[in-house]
Amino acid sequence: GVVGVKVDYMYSDAQSTFQWYDAILRDTAEQHLMIDFHGATIPRGLQRTWPQVMSVEGVRGKENGQNPTRDVFLAFTRNIVGSMDYTPTWFSRPNRQNSLAHELALPVV
Repeated sequence: GVVGVKVDYMYSDAQSTFQWYDAILRDTAEQHLMIDFHGATIPRGLQRTWPQVMSVEGVRGKENGQNPTRDVFLAFTRNIVGSMDYTPTWFSRPNRQNSLAHELALPVV
């Protein structure tokens, strides 16, 4: 069966958006589902109240054509405030700025 959901496109830090987060989190908790917020703001302690939150993107990921240096930088800076949803290992990305070895290493980092 389904063990979790990935929710995307909530590009706002308005109070109404955070109320929406709480409503979604309440519903997923009742259904015993994990949740991944993709396309969201940086995490602000949601996981303390809602332990089913797997990750929150809160970063411009690979789909925005970031460079290899940034991949390593994010692992040691962004993950300090909470688990990050990042899109690793994208072999067919146009205009890739790194090697295949770098792409293979990203899920480990």
